[in-house]
Amino acid sequence: MKLSRSQGLGFRPAVRDFATPNLVLWKKICPTSIHLIMVLYHWCVPLCSVFIFFVTLRLDGKNAEICGASKHTLNSFFMIKFKTVSIFIFFAFFSFPVFSQVDTLALIDKAYAAGTKMVNHFHQKEYSEFVDFTHPAIVNMLGGKEQMMDLIAKGIGPDMEFIGVSLEKPARLLFKDSTVQCAMEQRQEIKMGGEKFYTLGTLIGISYNAGEDWVYIAAAKIPFAQLLESFPELSEELEVKVQTDPVRF
Repeated sequence: MKLSRSQGLGFRPAVRDFATPNLVLWKKICPTSIHLIMVLYHWCVPLCSVFIFFVTLRLDGKNAEICGASKHTLNSFFMIKFKTVSIFIFFAFFSFPVFSQVDTLALIDKAYAAGTKMVNHFHQKEYSEFVDFTHPAIVNMLGGKEQMMDLIAKGIGPDMEFIGVSLEKPARLLFKDSTVQCAMEQRQEIKMGGEKFYTLGTLIGISYNAGEDWVYIAAAKIPFAQLLESFPELSEELEVKVQTDPVRF
């Protein structure tokens, strides 16, 4: 099913791969490589440490016996070595989840910061910068950057004024295939005919290069099931709400 222009800007055409060949290759290789490195770090380092510990302990124990060390000295030597390696193994095991949590929080901040820049560009009528943050497939469907900028400018009537826009930081990230995704609640405030209104909607963020760069899809009035048909890479776990009707405030 193809989406029509009248349904807003939160859609994409049937063309899926808009990235350059290098970026497509990066999308396929990067997540697998990072995952493999993390698994090796999390399991191989502690196991190697245990192996090295017992090998060196045996060799050092034999050297100590040759030198005539007492049993009490050997026991003390063993405990010191055991405590040292145990501390190392502890940090090797438990630093991995901590680092992963820090990385996730950093990606959330990055997605939120980029999304905030996007909506601020729109609010300030900086449509060129706004389009740069829009999903490239949407831009292509609308005829390119210049055409999309023109459509946005014409779509905002002289009696309509955007007076405020804000995003709520995403609560979590979702990982599907080679993408990182999130959903943020968006509040837009407008002024028409001397009265103020606000709408609540969802801005979907998606990164194709491990969270380094983000592009966005405004869900607008499009049901999420229909969005999934046009954007099959989106995760079904995204919490996407259809934009509300204007509410006077």
